[in-house]
Amino acid sequence: MNKNNTTNQNANADIIALATEKINKEFKEFSGGQKERAVSSYVSSIIQDFCKQDTKFAEVVYRYKRTLSDCCEAAVKGCSTHISDIDVYRNAVQFYFPDSQIEMTMKIHTGVAPSDEDIQKEPKDREKTVAKTENNPKIEKQKEEPKKAVKEVKKEPKKQETIQLSLF
Repeated sequence: MNKNNTTNQNANADIIALATEKINKEFKEFSGGQKERAVSSYVSSIIQDFCKQDTKFAEVVYRYKRTLSDCCEAAVKGCSTHISDIDVYRNAVQFYFPDSQIEMTMKIHTGVAPSDEDIQKEPKDREKTVAKTENNPKIEKQKEEPKKAVKEVKKEPKKQETIQLSLF
């Protein structure tokens, strides 16, 4: 490894450390409103993570004069009673990089599928549902009809699957 490469790696590590320290300090001194405070820990965390992944991102965050409080204000701008995670993260990144495009991928590791018994369980507040439908003639007729026999299906070993969803 040559000397220039080592110097660059040290500089990259330094800027990442400086940027994450800056965000940590700004989080401790946070001065936003209720909505801003609600997202501040998540935004702080994700911004630090992005800094660790990309030195260019870290350098911009470190050099920015505005603070994490300002970033969170921008992240929830226009929000009334709710906002999606992706919108918060998009707005936070665009605070530092206004022309950026944000893409999100979600992977779901489904694990073992629920048993037929679990699938067929009634909701906990079934009594309330039954009370609302007692005087409904269509439902009364359905209650009187005999239930069709359910064919027992041979259970195969359950496999864990991954489902990849693209939000945008």
